[in-house]
Amino acid sequence: MYLQKKVLAFPLLIIMFLTSCGTTGVVTETVVVTITRRPAAATSTIVTNTATADTSATPSVISVTPSVPSPSPSPTIPTTSELPTTQEPTHTPLPQNTVVLTSHREGQTVPCEDVIKGTHTLNNGERIWVVVRIGGRYYPQAPGGEYTTVQNDTWFSRVRFGDCGNPEVDKGKTFELLVVSANERANTEFENYISRELNDNHYGGLSRIPQEGVTIHKLLKVLRE
Repeated sequence: MYLQKKVLAFPLLIIMFLTSCGTTGVVTETVVVTITRRPAAATSTIVTNTATADTSATPSVISVTPSVPSPSPSPTIPTTSELPTTQEPTHTPLPQNTVVLTSHREGQTVPCEDVIKGTHTLNNGERIWVVVRIGGRYYPQAPGGEYTTVQNDTWFSRVRFGDCGNPEVDKGKTFELLVVSANERANTEFENYISRELNDNHYGGLSRIPQEGVTIHKLLKVLRE
C-alpha cells in the first residue's frame, strides 16, 4: 500500500517502444506518455499501436512520354511566275517641236564663256537659238558666226556672258538665259543681226527679240563668276 501511494505521488513516466515493420526495413517509434495525478485513483492504460504495412501493395509505375514538338512547315518557294518583276524605267517622250535645256539650272554660276546643251524634237524646220539678256538688251549667241549645232535629237551652243575680253566688268552680275526656236522669218532677223555685228565688230544687242515666229522654251537666271 505504501508503495502504491509513492507511485501515485509523482507523475508517472512510461516509455513505449513501438516497432513497425515495412517492406523496406524496420522502423522503431518511441512514444513518451506522461500521466499526472488525478483526485481519484488513476488507472493507466498502455495502448500499443502496431501498424502493419501492406507488403503486398505493388508500387505504381507512371509512364511519362516526352512531348516532341511538331516540325515547322517548310518554306514555300514561289514559282517563277510568282516572283516580282522589275519594271524598266519609262521615259515620257517629249512633245513634238520641244526644246529642252539639260546643261544648266536656275541660279547656276557660269564662267564668261560656256557651252549650253540640250535635246529637242523639232521637225518643223525651226532653228534653235540661245539668247542672253542683260541691261534690257538681248544678245543672240553665235560667237564668231558659230551658230547652234544640232546633231540628231541633241543640240549645243557656245555662249558668252558679257565681255570676255574684259571679264572683270561683268563679274558677279546676273544674266538671263533664253532658249528659243525661230521660224524662217525670225531666224532671218537673228542672222542679220549676227552679220551686222560681225561686220561692225560691235555687239550692242537687240532692244527686243522678234515678236512673231519665236517660241521661248526655257528662261532662267545665272550668275557670272
